[in-house]
Order: sequence, then C-alpha cells, then structure tokens
Amino acid sequence: MIKTLHEHLDPAVGPKRILALDGGGIRGALTLGYLEKLERMLEARHPFIENFRLCHYFDLIGGTSTGSIIGAALSIGMSVSEIKEKYFTLGRKIFGQKYDWWNIFEIKDMVKANYDAEPLEKQLKTIFKDYTLGDSQHIHTGLCIVAKRADTNSVWPLINHPKGKFYDTEIGANKNILLRDAVRASAAAPTYFLPITIDVGQGIKGAFVDGGVSMANNPALQLLMVATLDGFPFHWKKGADNILLVSIGTGMSKLNKLPKDIEKNNCTKSHMARAKMATEVTKHQP
Repeated sequence: MIKTLHEHLDPAVGPKRILALDGGGIRGALTLGYLEKLERMLEARHPFIENFRLCHYFDLIGGTSTGSIIGAALSIGMSVSEIKEKYFTLGRKIFGQKYDWWNIFEIKDMVKANYDAEPLEKQLKTIFKDYTLGDSQHIHTGLCIVAKRADTNSVWPLINHPKGKFYDTEIGANKNILLRDAVRASAAAPTYFLPITIDVGQGIKGAFVDGGVSMANNPALQLLMVATLDGFPFHWKKGADNILLVSIGTGMSKLNKLPKDIEKNNCTKSHMARAKMATEVTKHQP
C-alpha cells in the first residue's frame, strides 16, 4: 500500500527511511547510476506497488546542489530513468560548448569557468512547473533541499513539513517558495552560476548560493538532525531500529595527494626548518 504524504511524515508510522544525496555537479551522473540499481531492487521487493517509485519507499528525501535536483524530482514521483534522460540533456545544454559532458572523471578545470544558468532554469521549470514547497498534491514524500544563504552565512534546510517553524507564518511562508527556485538556490554553485534571491518573508530578500559550499554538501547528518531534533517538526524516533539512512555520494574527480605524500612533505619541511634553525644557532655561537 502506498503511503500518503501525511503518513510519510507522521512519527507514529514507522520505522522511517531517509535518502540523502550529495552535491558534486556533473558527478550526479554517478548518483543516478546507484539510484537506478536501487530502484530496480526495491521494485522487485514491492511487486504489489504499481509503477513503483523511490518516493513510495523513502519517507524523507533530501539533497544538496545536484543532489537537490535529483531528490526533488524523485519526490514528485519521477522514475530514475526519467530523471537520467533529462539530466543528460541538461548537461549537454549547460556544459556542451565548454566541456565534454561525458568525460565525468576529468573535471578539474570546470571550476574556472562560468556557465549560463538559463538552460538550467528552463529545465527546472519544465520539470517542476509552478509547484511550491508546500504542494502536497505533487510532492509525495518528505523533502529537504539544502541551500546556503550567503547574506547571513547560514545553512538553510528548506522542508515541506506543514508544522515547520516558517512553513506558514507572518515572518516567512516557506510553503509558497517555488520548488524550482529552492532547487536553483541549492545548485547555485559559485563560479558556475550566479546566486539567486528568494523572498523569505515580510518582503525580505535572501541571497542563496550552492549548499555544497557549506558543511552539508553530504547532507546525511543534516537530514538526520532535521528528522530527529526538537527544533524541527518531524520528531522521528532515534535509533537503528527506527531509522534507515541511505547516503549516496558522488566521489572525487581526482585524488591530488596521497597520505604518504603529505606526510613526506611535512617531514621534509620539518627537517628543513630544523636544519635552518641549527644553522642560525651556529652562526650566533661565540
């Protein structure tokens, strides 16, 4: 039986399952590969659910940057294959003229380039239309989009829980934030795309940049805190028997330094410093 959004969020309906998706730009293609396998495995285990989707299994899906794009798409009931098709199309439009999209393991120079955000924004509008963060009709499970507000230097986990502190208040109504804007904010990687401003309540504009520039590029801990801490509205029970957390990363493009190289460099510098000190002491001896 497919859970309703209320049942996904309700702490009394458990145990709970969380899916955390890392940031990592183009390496989100790796995330999609893992998710495609995961979706097939879970679909085989739940044959009674017609048109199985990951939003049927996970009670909270969250992501940072490229992970927020994938996570939000999963939350509205898209299959991984559908997301992958749009993801690759988007990649060619954004990076096609400046970079070979398919060579995902050699991206060390991409950080130096600036990219046009218009293709990204058009694709996000195509996928998420005018859905808002509070759209319980189209968002089928708990959702957390991790962004960073640049003007206050604070991490913002944007959630769709109706009991959230700023979900629907005079101070700020997060439920009215367009889903595509929340995702765009989380994916506004510095030097890639310009920051995005969002009305955060009472006419105040917040400037948002990629959540990946915070400590929550891997959002697993952030999602666990959102799900369990008193300051958030979920109040799910803690413990291994009560929460399953699946975290999917995007890896690293290149390992620049091996531990032995760093250790060697430090030792060399240390020896040089001691040798220089000994020389100086010798010079000043009578």
